[in-house]
Amino acid sequence: MNRLERGMVYLIPVLLLVAEAIALGFDRSIAPHHALQPLNGQLLFTATAAAIALMTTRRSEIGDLCGLTGILAAILLPVCYGFGARGLTLLSIFGEGLWLASLLLAARAVLASRGERRRSALDLLVIRFSLPICLPLLQVMLWIQSHSFAQVYDLHLYAFDGLFGGNVVKSVAVFVRSVPGLITVLWVIYQSLVPAVALFVVLQRTEHGFVHGKLLSRFLVAAALGYALYAMMPGIGPLMTFVDVFPYGLPDAASVVPGPFAEFDGAPRNAMPSLHTAWALLVFIAAWPMGPWLRLVGGVFLAGTLGATLALGEHYLVDLIVAVPFVVLVEGIAANPFAPEQRRRALQAIVGGIAMIATWLLAIRFATVAFHGLPLVPWLMTFATLGLSLLLLVRLLAPSAPRVSAVPATTAHPVAGALLAAD
Repeated sequence: MNRLERGMVYLIPVLLLVAEAIALGFDRSIAPHHALQPLNGQLLFTATAAAIALMTTRRSEIGDLCGLTGILAAILLPVCYGFGARGLTLLSIFGEGLWLASLLLAARAVLASRGERRRSALDLLVIRFSLPICLPLLQVMLWIQSHSFAQVYDLHLYAFDGLFGGNVVKSVAVFVRSVPGLITVLWVIYQSLVPAVALFVVLQRTEHGFVHGKLLSRFLVAAALGYALYAMMPGIGPLMTFVDVFPYGLPDAASVVPGPFAEFDGAPRNAMPSLHTAWALLVFIAAWPMGPWLRLVGGVFLAGTLGATLALGEHYLVDLIVAVPFVVLVEGIAANPFAPEQRRRALQAIVGGIAMIATWLLAIRFATVAFHGLPLVPWLMTFATLGLSLLLLVRLLAPSAPRVSAVPATTAHPVAGALLAAD
């Protein structure tokens, strides 16, 4: 990891404490998430924690991991059983014991190593901790946002969708429900975001085989920027906006009058842009250099996420489009700022990403009505956005050419030196 990536990953424990403190400031009687109490017991959290523990443990440490997990389970399970925990809750506690054991082993490796190995061991310790902790952290942040912004702009987003002709959200949602089992498959893909990120974080290793946080740092940059954008244009998604009629009774998007309205039911303000789409695209980018099979897995995950966001009513079409230049911005910020050969390309990605996002937000907020009767405008904006985003990403992610130092010909190659001397 470069220093920026390492700083983002190491910031997770601090952000968790800050988010919990802010959330408790809203309501001291009910914690929005019990991240600081004995861990929450959610199956998704447990699955992610256990997966990162197992996938990053070397074969030589499997025995130590199993033994330490057994000791922790022998201590925790009877106590939790005495407090009424049963069934899946006990299974979750066992999984969290596995995760805690892996953290203890990583801490032991930090204390027992020196130099670069100590840094890699510390990186692994923080990565093991941060990946599952992203779940409660994101939930706390969404809880805070839902209590901070009453006014939402879903009618603007839905009306702008109508400029493309037809109703994309309704068409996708109805079609998916007409195929037996497809809605379930898409729901599973949508819910498996953090485990998918965990898988590719583990697979994305250094040349020495150490796990590093390149993808994880981008995941965190996207989260931070995404929540900032949510504050600029809060939205709750078509499912919550039209909860009584979704999807079959959705109104014609072209006939909706854009305008803000107040929503007080605590629905997350996480529509614009689609962070699920952005994160899935970051996973696909990470999978691209890993070979055809993992590239296929990343592509299927991305396609499934795109379908799920619309079919489940979580996002509008414009949310997905804006997620693409948003990823350009994330990659530009997360690029190594200490590599001189990357600075220009990173700056181009940052400026281009900001410009495209700002153009879309301003158009959605102020020009939706003006674009009625001009169906080519949103399509041209879309093609221009996707094309420019692809160009900036390819330029940014292309490997830098090795720097060649000027070497005198007489010392570069003996034959060349002899020929020059003969001349």
